[in-house]
Amino acid sequence: MIMLMKLSGFWLGMAVVTVGVSSYFIALTIDGVFGKDGFGTIGNMVVLTVGFFGGITLYEKAGYYLINMQYGTFVGIAGALLTFTTLALMKVILDKVMH
Repeated sequence: MIMLMKLSGFWLGMAVVTVGVSSYFIALTIDGVFGKDGFGTIGNMVVLTVGFFGGITLYEKAGYYLINMQYGTFVGIAGALLTFTTLALMKVILDKVMH
């Protein structure tokens, strides 16, 4: 069973808010570094937050189990960064092709 599905509505909401707030601060830094190659502060935050939970979900759908919250956090951060990197690379490539 997916780890996120085991959470009650309150704790799932708290997890989304916590990851969202943390992602916002990271997104501010990314926006300063990437500039126009990023997605803006809020866009970066959304990509990181969706990537975090998407990474956890895909990891467990692949048949692996998250044995504790520290491992789940690691998988989530890896998913967030991989999602952001992939989308930013696609954006840069499309910008170069279109111009």
